[in-house]
Amino acid sequence: MSDFSMSQCRAGSSWSVPSHASFLTGSLPSDHDIHTYNMDFSTVGRENVITGELNNHHTTYVSANQFTTPEFGFDFWFDSGYPISPGQYFYEGIDAKNSDGIQDHLYRSLRSDYRTKSLLNGVLLELDSLTNGRPVAGLLDNGCNPISKRVLDIATEQKENVFMFINMMEAHLPHRLFRGMDQDQFSLSSSWTSHTFDHWEYNESEIDELETFTEDVEKFREFYAAAIEYLDRRVSTLIEQLEETLNDEVVAIIMSDHGENLGGESDRYLMEHTGALTEGLLHVPFEVVNSPIEISQPNKLFSLCELPALVNAIIEEEDYRLGKQPVSVEVLGEGLHLDSKKSDYWDRAIRCTYDDGEKFEWDTAGNSYRIAVNTEGSSTEAIVEEEISINDKLTSRFETNLQSYIDQEPFENNTQSKEVSETTESRLRELGYL
Repeated sequence: MSDFSMSQCRAGSSWSVPSHASFLTGSLPSDHDIHTYNMDFSTVGRENVITGELNNHHTTYVSANQFTTPEFGFDFWFDSGYPISPGQYFYEGIDAKNSDGIQDHLYRSLRSDYRTKSLLNGVLLELDSLTNGRPVAGLLDNGCNPISKRVLDIATEQKENVFMFINMMEAHLPHRLFRGMDQDQFSLSSSWTSHTFDHWEYNESEIDELETFTEDVEKFREFYAAAIEYLDRRVSTLIEQLEETLNDEVVAIIMSDHGENLGGESDRYLMEHTGALTEGLLHVPFEVVNSPIEISQPNKLFSLCELPALVNAIIEEEDYRLGKQPVSVEVLGEGLHLDSKKSDYWDRAIRCTYDDGEKFEWDTAGNSYRIAVNTEGSSTEAIVEEEISINDKLTSRFETNLQSYIDQEPFENNTQSKEVSETTESRLRELGYL
């Protein structure tokens, strides 16, 4: 299906909030100032975002990511937006996850414009919750079904000149068996969920202690692979449906905001995506379907921060050459009330940049590394030298000095910028952020 496949794309940061801001603005977190301690997207003017340049398009988003919501100012960057939750199988109905128990959901549903669909959202969510930890597949995915329905309805209404940002969350925590996953291809335990696995305990264990986690790590990897395969099928189907709806006038870019650590040696024996810039986190897919332009790739590495420039080139129907800038990445704190014994360490700021086939990394804890990176196929890495000197050629790729940047507010007070609702806090806890 894909016309262009970029096998060595790197994200601009290692978790959702700063990475979204980076690929939509084309800049790094210390430039756009969206990070752990400022999660308010509206603090960046729309003129600095790709959507601000698309004056002849209706810009909209449909997303199951809890951070891409009005609560975090994400709607400020778009003409319209539709946050989706697993409690909203019928997107027209009210979100059952926002209800305070069964009575409240009944009350709200009966006053909704879509009573039946609202009531069914509550029934499906309750039935789905009953499958957790039991030997039966869940009824609901993490939002892919309602997202697909909403996207097709938008395409039918808008017909042309629409820019849609779509965010599906099936590859993210929580991992569990749900309807539609391929149980023939993957060995999936119907009673296992990622909630039973404490990744903090794993990350902070000594290497010789990790054997005790072997079963959970293997199950985590299997569910992660199955979730990716599920998304591949669903995204392919959605593109085909959009092509039919829009008479083949569709250009699709498939990508990810970050990857995942899966506990192996190349992941530095880390799980999930906190406090690291490993290749497992930074190496992301990048596919273009129905590209109207020629996209060339003279360099092996390409930064996801080039997305705005590529989108503009596609709209203007001008051929585009990837790799116009060095590939550099940073993460500026990962606070989010870390449930960790070493929260100061995980919450450090980290930078890395790629040069002459190697990756150079340094952080505010005083660590620095030269890292060998395998860019053939699946990306792996190995630290070859520690406590190295980071030269001016590498540091000059960033606009600010790392230590100077985090010495300013709000880092100095070590406080997060957003107070969130109970519903959002619950959802972030489900996703493993709290």
